[in-house]
Amino acid sequence: MIRKAEKTDIAQMAEIYEELHLTHCRIRSDFYKAPPADFYPNALKKQFENDNNRIIVDEESGTITAYAIFFIFEKGDEICFDMKRCFIDQFAVRSSYRRKGVGTQLMDYIRDFARKENCTALDLGVWYENAAAMDFYKNFGFKPRTVKMELKLK
Repeated sequence: MIRKAEKTDIAQMAEIYEELHLTHCRIRSDFYKAPPADFYPNALKKQFENDNNRIIVDEESGTITAYAIFFIFEKGDEICFDMKRCFIDQFAVRSSYRRKGVGTQLMDYIRDFARKENCTALDLGVWYENAAAMDFYKNFGFKPRTVKMELKLK
């Protein structure tokens, strides 16, 4: 069941956030490091304090299986058309629930929400080296729009 997240969900969300971050640490050990254990719940508390954020969870029998944090923004100026977009800041599924449709349900929910809000697109960032996430997003029709590049010097 997908629902609006509550602050009482933070402990379980923090477990999922830690799994996600440790995946990033494995993929890019030159970039990410493991923070202190209290980082995850504290970072999520800050997300709840941002009134622009929408935070949702998927819950199954009292267990938070996934969560997403997203927000809507508008853009437009002399060189860009006016547009309303939805940015997915965090999207995480508990490892034991992956490949069981939980992520698909969560993404469907966000996509439907964005459509109802008259957004023109969904945006997100994903590490190029995270092949599983890249494949998941591609299956939804996401395509690269810009590419960040790096030249490692050390």
